[in-house]
Amino acid sequence: MAAAAGELERLVMAAVNASAARGDPPLLQAAEAARCAREASGPAPTPAAGGLALAPALVANLCFAHNTAAMWKLLNQAMASRLVSPLHALALLTTRVVPNRREQPEAYMLYLELLGRYTGAPVSSESAETKALIAKSVDDAMQLSHRYGFQQLDFGYTVILFVLSLIEILIDCILEDYGLKNIIVDEHDGTYTIGVDKNTDRAGMGSLFDRKDEHREHLRRKNIPLALEVVEKITATKCAQIFLRLINRNIGRPEKFNNLLRRLHLFGAIKSKNVVSANEHLDKLIMNIQKVVSSGYQVDSSRLLGVHVSSQPCISAAYGILGSGKGRCWIPFDMFMENSMDGRHLRVISSIECLTEFSKTLKVLNRATWQETFEALWISALRLIKRAPDTLEGPFPHLDSRMCMLLAIIPLSIATIVKEEADKLQAGMVSTIRGDLVSSLEILQQFSGLLSPPPAVAHLANTAARKAAFVLSGLKGVDANECSSSKKCSSVKAVGSMLHLIVEACIARNLIDTSAYFWPGYVVPVEDSSPVHQCPWSALREGSSLMGLKDALMFTPASSIAELEILYSLAVCGSEDEKVMASKILCGATLLRGWNIQEHVVQMLLKLLSTLLPVDSGSDGRYTQHMHMLHALISGISSVDTIHILSMFGLIPEVAAMLMPLCERGMQSVSPQSTSKSSSPAGIHEDIHQWPLVPAWEVMEAVPFVLEALSTACAHGRLSSRDLITGLRDLVDFLPASLAAIVSYFSAEITRGIWKPVMLNGTDWPSPSATLLSVESEIQEVLAFAGVHISISPRPRSVMPMLPLPVAALISLSITVKMEEFSHLQGMIGQGIEICATSSSWPSMPIIGALWSQKVRRWHDYIILACSETPFTRDNNAVAQLIKSCFSSFLGPSVGRGSSFSANRGVSSLLGQAFNEGTHRFSVSPGFLYLRSCWLFPDNIFVCEEILNVVIERARDLASDCCPGRPTRLRSGSMPLSSASSSVVQIASLAATMICHAGGVNLIQLMYEHILPTLLLSPGEGKLGSAGQVCSTLEGFVLAYVLILSGAGAWGVGETSPAYTSIHTSKRQRVVDRHLGFVAKVMEGNIVLGCGEATLRGYVLCLVGLLVDFVPTWIPEVKLETLQKLASGLRKWHEGDLALSLLERGGSKAVTSVVEYLL
Repeated sequence: MAAAAGELERLVMAAVNASAARGDPPLLQAAEAARCAREASGPAPTPAAGGLALAPALVANLCFAHNTAAMWKLLNQAMASRLVSPLHALALLTTRVVPNRREQPEAYMLYLELLGRYTGAPVSSESAETKALIAKSVDDAMQLSHRYGFQQLDFGYTVILFVLSLIEILIDCILEDYGLKNIIVDEHDGTYTIGVDKNTDRAGMGSLFDRKDEHREHLRRKNIPLALEVVEKITATKCAQIFLRLINRNIGRPEKFNNLLRRLHLFGAIKSKNVVSANEHLDKLIMNIQKVVSSGYQVDSSRLLGVHVSSQPCISAAYGILGSGKGRCWIPFDMFMENSMDGRHLRVISSIECLTEFSKTLKVLNRATWQETFEALWISALRLIKRAPDTLEGPFPHLDSRMCMLLAIIPLSIATIVKEEADKLQAGMVSTIRGDLVSSLEILQQFSGLLSPPPAVAHLANTAARKAAFVLSGLKGVDANECSSSKKCSSVKAVGSMLHLIVEACIARNLIDTSAYFWPGYVVPVEDSSPVHQCPWSALREGSSLMGLKDALMFTPASSIAELEILYSLAVCGSEDEKVMASKILCGATLLRGWNIQEHVVQMLLKLLSTLLPVDSGSDGRYTQHMHMLHALISGISSVDTIHILSMFGLIPEVAAMLMPLCERGMQSVSPQSTSKSSSPAGIHEDIHQWPLVPAWEVMEAVPFVLEALSTACAHGRLSSRDLITGLRDLVDFLPASLAAIVSYFSAEITRGIWKPVMLNGTDWPSPSATLLSVESEIQEVLAFAGVHISISPRPRSVMPMLPLPVAALISLSITVKMEEFSHLQGMIGQGIEICATSSSWPSMPIIGALWSQKVRRWHDYIILACSETPFTRDNNAVAQLIKSCFSSFLGPSVGRGSSFSANRGVSSLLGQAFNEGTHRFSVSPGFLYLRSCWLFPDNIFVCEEILNVVIERARDLASDCCPGRPTRLRSGSMPLSSASSSVVQIASLAATMICHAGGVNLIQLMYEHILPTLLLSPGEGKLGSAGQVCSTLEGFVLAYVLILSGAGAWGVGETSPAYTSIHTSKRQRVVDRHLGFVAKVMEGNIVLGCGEATLRGYVLCLVGLLVDFVPTWIPEVKLETLQKLASGLRKWHEGDLALSLLERGGSKAVTSVVEYLL
């Protein structure tokens, strides 16, 4: 082959010389050379084959046998006329000229000129076969696949790696020619940068060259800044910028792009040489590369609306303290935290993991810094504490759960984020995220209204402040962690706030250090002569008896892991009394309020349970051995707040798995002695030996059959209601686990609709008449305060209150429970009653509320609140009113409409709670009621449609209020279009959050696949896009924002943890691809929409822009065919930049499409 190549080179040169002798211009000489190459290529040569043969022949003659100006002009003409591929020719030149740039400075100078002219030259007219041949030739010439670790390269990858290789080669040449050592050069990178003699003495520039040739020496010096100018010019081009972005995003080898960044760092030494022209090009080069890393697409709403619109949709959360202004972009935090306080739902994924993903999502969606994101987290959590109802009693999470969110869940979420950000850093880089956290905490000092601690935790806040004051006092010989118990600290006093608790929680997780104690105004010392009592945990560490300190330890949380370890050792190795007491102490204040070490407390609790509960269910002897300790532990974790805290840590599945063997007691027979408690009502005097001795599971299996027989007998008058309830109560006393079967049976029976209602006359069944009217009135008031005006009492009202028999049986059973057991059992019974009430068409809850309020008067407000949720289980009109009220309370009234929330709007109006001193009644805001009842909504599709309708109505109101068509003199007080566009984000943020909470991932999937496409397809009066240009565009904008924000809220914006992915993001790929496929068909004209063209255009441009800008990680999951169709449609709309940005982010499969689009 070498001989054949040599013969071709001779023939080409002979043809060129003959043409030159005839006086032909360079273009005709190049054509003659091409003809010669084609004839030599075979009997039926293609133009591509001729060009691929011609380029090596020309370059071989140029380098350097015929290194003349005429030959360089000929090559330039051949490249310009595409007789040879510019890419192929440049690749061949690079391998020949660059290593010999010092011996041949003229050739290197001309080579640089060709690089600046032809790098990224168009090849759109080439066939696929020709492109494949060019790719192979370029790869063979420059060894790109070997250099960058690929098995095989297609045309697209060849082009972008060729450009990257050229840039790296030129940078290495510049560094070397300036006399700088390139520490990044590896075995592949050094191919072109170093001359023939690698041991050349660089200190004596040109010592091996002819120093007398001043002209050539001048060219060598001139070529160095010329090379810098060329590489700056190449990186400034749109093609090179996109190619480098493709490498950074899609190639999957970030170390290659990072090598380029490290090369740029070495250029600092060039600046020290004070070469002005070099410095100018160097700054531009660095700026070009920085654009590659930081550039992103943003929706150009100003062009669509004809006004300037800020691209920064949110600013510091400080402006959102009352939920007003741009800080409202953080409303998802507030709604997530408030929804997390609903104790009726036990979650599989920990709130730490969810909040971590949610924080990363909102940071991206709000284009915020980490400081602003952390600040928003703290403020939302402080508002959560402020909303804790001090006067409301009932079986729901109280202050301890809310404090856990602020002082354990959020710090642990931030710790996860800090670790992830630190892991992303390159060696030698410094993370700024800890500084962002410190700044967010310092800013909190401005919000004194949120920082005042609830009375129940004021002493703990004072202790935290006292610790800081102790450090500032400079006392010697005492550890800061022991200052609360040290006698030396008795004179150190300070007033604490919630900030002191937050800071201590962060210090405990090593997020910040004690330098926070020195912030101005952080410590406020006070004079107080009252004695400081010794901490019981200090006494325990010093060897005092556990039993002597048990009462104090139960109500004082441990403050260190060392104290937990002492407690654990006593629970495992102590006496029987110490084991039981240590278990109780662990589940006391330490679990509920040991926020700084709470994650260790719950893990220690699981560890203790695992040591007591054997894996196999047959080890009954171990249960008996640890009966008292197990009872202490299980009783300790049975409170509502404790269960909810375990749920927030995501530990309920683990606890359930540990307790499962205990729930299975094998074939062991049950008797009254084997149950945990027996509290049969007075009047039952059966002989204990008459109780059956049967396996527990056989009793559980028989419960439904027994209940069916008893209920049927009662319904037909063969069994009195009193005997029915007494029998149920005896069964629960005999086997408490049967309560679950009872609730399950009656809940299922009510859905059948076969049971007739029974009269609650006060004789056979308890009567609610004494309080029924009052309860109904209070429910109406709660609903009206939340903006819902409906009738909850039946029309016409029956003479006697009635309930279906299963509901009447359950409610009667619940009110026979003793008061000390009511809180424990109400959770299970109440859940069953709620299911019964919501599954029946009968208006049951006011009656149930009246009966319960007679039983537990101190739970009156809680009962009213629970009853106020049930109208939304069957009345879509009530749901629609509640949705509209949520928008009005948060955003203010619609244009031209009055509202009671217009004076006070934002987070406090949306989620706040109020106690009316005049009526002494508790009221709730619409957002709070929505979060508590949304899981009961009967039709989530209706909910989503109604939210979207409100969103569209709000967008139309915004457009109407802008009044762009009216004369200027008539537009005083109107909203600017820029403000209207910014308000779209606020509307969509609330809407997306409400949709997520109402139906979760399943509802979002329906919205992507069915609900929103149907809305766009719907024709008729009032259809989308039926108003003016601005209104229609805003409609499209807001719908696109709702779609992306709701999807991001459920699926995240980037890589997520495996547990989060398995539950939330597993279906994202299919759902997003289907929706974009629908949009692509619309843009192709295969689907005719009912909406107007302006709405469609606004929707598509905003949707694709948000995908590119906010959730680019979704785009690689979309089929390449779909992306190509979308890009094609966008180009027809003259949106080429957006089309290109979409393809750029399509992953490795779309690289060639991007390159072909550009070239």
